[in-house]
Amino acid sequence: MRIGIICFILMIITIAIAQERVFFIGDEPVIDGKKKDLISEQSLRDFNIIQKSSESLPEVKVSYFLGYNSQYLYIYIEANSDSMIIRDRAYQNGDGFHFMIGFAQENEKETDEFYVFGFSPTDDWTNKIRWYYNVDLSMRRLGDNVLFESAVHDGKIGFELLMPWSNMKPYHPWIHENLAFNLCFVKAIYDKDKIYYLIEADDRLQSEQSRRKYVRLEFDPPNKEGEFFSMPNRHNYTKDEIIKVRIVGFSERKVNKNFRVDIMGDDQTIICSDKCEFLSEIGLSEWVIELTNNTLLIDNYKILVYDGKKKIGEHLISVFDNIDFEKLRNVLSEYKDYISESSHSTLLFYIEELEKEHSNLKYYESSDALVSKLKEIDDYYDEIIAHKDPLIDKKGTFRRAFLSEYDHTLRPYSVYIPPDYNPDSKYPLLVYLHGSGQDDRALFTTEYIKEGFIILAPNGRGTSNCFATHDSQLDIKEAIGDILQNYNIDTDKIILSGFSMGGYGVYRTYYEHRDIFCALAVFSGHPNLANKWGVGDQINFLDEEVVKIFSDIPIFIYHGRKDLNCPFELTNRFVQKLSASNPNIVFEIDNEAGHNIMNQQIREKYYKWLKQQI
Repeated sequence: MRIGIICFILMIITIAIAQERVFFIGDEPVIDGKKKDLISEQSLRDFNIIQKSSESLPEVKVSYFLGYNSQYLYIYIEANSDSMIIRDRAYQNGDGFHFMIGFAQENEKETDEFYVFGFSPTDDWTNKIRWYYNVDLSMRRLGDNVLFESAVHDGKIGFELLMPWSNMKPYHPWIHENLAFNLCFVKAIYDKDKIYYLIEADDRLQSEQSRRKYVRLEFDPPNKEGEFFSMPNRHNYTKDEIIKVRIVGFSERKVNKNFRVDIMGDDQTIICSDKCEFLSEIGLSEWVIELTNNTLLIDNYKILVYDGKKKIGEHLISVFDNIDFEKLRNVLSEYKDYISESSHSTLLFYIEELEKEHSNLKYYESSDALVSKLKEIDDYYDEIIAHKDPLIDKKGTFRRAFLSEYDHTLRPYSVYIPPDYNPDSKYPLLVYLHGSGQDDRALFTTEYIKEGFIILAPNGRGTSNCFATHDSQLDIKEAIGDILQNYNIDTDKIILSGFSMGGYGVYRTYYEHRDIFCALAVFSGHPNLANKWGVGDQINFLDEEVVKIFSDIPIFIYHGRKDLNCPFELTNRFVQKLSASNPNIVFEIDNEAGHNIMNQQIREKYYKWLKQQI
């Protein structure tokens, strides 16, 4: 009786696990956006889920095909349409697609280990991007080794992708069996409507800081010999730890294989190497090559893997020493009298962040940034022991921290200090509020830096709170206070700016702290974003009485007319309402831009406006 119950339960679990077939395709297809002979009508599948922005929209037939070999994942999508509609961020707004690949979890729980990639039939940065990585917004362009094309042909629009497994480490069907997957095609309809086609329903597929739903991938066994694939057993090691490299591949006959693994330093010098000869069996084979790393110092290295003379793998690894974080804190405490209180808080924060990053590092992650930070901390400690404050003369873009009076936690912010900063001269302050999915470190990549200013990017205590919470507003005020305490700022020349979500943050922060700022700048903002996103009962800056608050302050507003993420019409309505009472509005429109930064011409106008405010 008990055995029967167990078998019944297992059967139910097996049925509940949705699987998506991936066909083995052998040779690499030519990528041109058109359907290939290898794709039969029977292997094309319809999407399981269709979600419309309006129920009255006509349905469009959309199908897809999934294939793979040892080097690539292949995706083909076709939709019945005589033309392609290409919107801003088409991977999100149509016509385009995005997909998620990651690790499936026990009992089919939502996963927090994945990539989301987006593809648009454009020639700009949205053409092929890594959108998310492990719940965090990534927004990195993909390289030329990712082949993606689209085409209009025979009454259909086609999208074709050849995605290297090397761009999706650690995911590979011969290395890990339990791969999670979801695919979403976005079809633009009429002016602004769209239809989502998904394999698995997931309303958080496009969201930061969210786990993802999925189906499991079921890969057909290989039937044709191809290039072998390699992967280290991990991408971060402690000193003296054995480095293992897995090599997998399919053979149609027994053959001797000669593999070589090199470890190369930053100076291109081969530090150690090992050669191995194996006899491959018919079918799938796997080998493991081991190397000792007792000659490696704390640094980043490349593992190069060769099959004979052909390189079949290149992998970045990081080597760390055992880090005593408590000892670092003790040394800092011992020498705290030789540095400022602010430098002490900042260095404590650096240690806190290092410890968190080190403990959260997954086995498949190398960390160039973590290695660099460890080396930087060593340099700072050399100066501290020599009774010098290592941060007092620091220039450029970097992070600082303060001890919050609100909850006694160390709170970060990013700052840009001009290379010619002179503490005897007063400087204007430009405050920059980041967009959603980001934090203060957006300052490291922003193009809105202007020489002559000290620039502050508050953290805001959250990536997607619209700067609308009490905590985020307090964080902005405390960060400004810390800057004023440590740098010579002209308090009559503090300008507040922000992009996207940070644009709403500009409206909200000025509403809360009108006495601090002399001017405002909003880039691709949204006057009612906090209510749209459900961040509590928040202020709508399109309300007539609220708009009047901005009547007496110079304000620069930029928006792209094709913006669908923060619709242009809302900003245009805000400007029209405010124009009646505020003659000091500069409204710059890019008729061809979507949700993006300013073009060079408008940026120069912004810089000119900035100069006029100080």
